[in-house]
Amino acid sequence: MGVEIVFLTENETIKAGEERRTPPLNISMYELKTVSLIGDYGFEVTIEVSDDGSNFHTYSSESATANQLYVKSFRDAFMWVRVKVKNGDTADHTLAYLAVKGLK
Repeated sequence: MGVEIVFLTENETIKAGEERRTPPLNISMYELKTVSLIGDYGFEVTIEVSDDGSNFHTYSSESATANQLYVKSFRDAFMWVRVKVKNGDTADHTLAYLAVKGLK
């Protein structure tokens, strides 16, 4: 048993005022779930969870710090997760890394 990457994207440009959202990710088999990202801007990070894969609600909403690793881990028994990253600036910025990982 070890950490598995459920979702990974790298070097993605998020245009000014826009957001990116992962697809719904099935995390039901993992005891510990971790979302981590780093970008060149203080993106707004929203973690949304669901028990059925269609009705999502906000689990966590925070601002990441530019050029620093953001990490949020949780053990709650949700079945699905998706992550929204919003660029609230008037300039385009780069999301260098976004990963959702699970530990069984």
